[in-house]
Amino acid sequence: MGDHLIPMLVCGALGAAAGCFLPAWAARLSAWKAAKKGAALPDAPRCTGTAARLLCALANGVGWALCACAGGPLAAVLAMAVWSLGAAVLLIDLRMRIIPNELLAAMLACGVPLQILTRGIRNFPAAIVTALAVMTVFIALGGFMGLYTIGAGDVKLAAVMALTLGYPMALTAMIAMAAAMLLFCLVGLALRKITLKSMVPFGPFLVPGLWVGLALLVQNGVRLPWLS
Repeated sequence: MGDHLIPMLVCGALGAAAGCFLPAWAARLSAWKAAKKGAALPDAPRCTGTAARLLCALANGVGWALCACAGGPLAAVLAMAVWSLGAAVLLIDLRMRIIPNELLAAMLACGVPLQILTRGIRNFPAAIVTALAVMTVFIALGGFMGLYTIGAGDVKLAAVMALTLGYPMALTAMIAMAAAMLLFCLVGLALRKITLKSMVPFGPFLVPGLWVGLALLVQNGVRLPWLS
């Protein structure tokens, strides 16, 4: 880690600066998607205000600093792109309850070469199998809970995430996603902000899972103890 300190600090500062503009960029993309559908764009100060900009700057700065440790500059840039695209997905899904295909395509275009650079071409078939398995689980979960509870965008995001991370990082990401969702639901129920019948989007919880898996992926394939 010491050898990467200066790149981490530089990339962290650049990431924080870029993160300040993420809410505005996500808002413009949201407006474009709403205009294409002929729908009104929901007003969501929580996704565009000062607090959102500060949180995005912090999250993006930390993410880019971690991604600076990836094995080589190309892998680092690809990892940073995936991290920031995830942040944009989170903001748009919170505001509109949609995950734009354009962001998923960009994430896939960065994620596939990142997987190959960090894990090797021989491990890529395993990443494909992992993505198919994750898709199957999400589709089955949607069938069990009701197809309206898990959108096609959630399924595609989960598949792109799994293809980018591969095994076992994708499993780690799913555990992180489940933990984040459980914590949100418990706190929301305790504060009476949500009920057992409330609809909660998956995207905002998949993205933190993606970030956890991505941080582990770029750290030379570090695995959690129970997955070793």
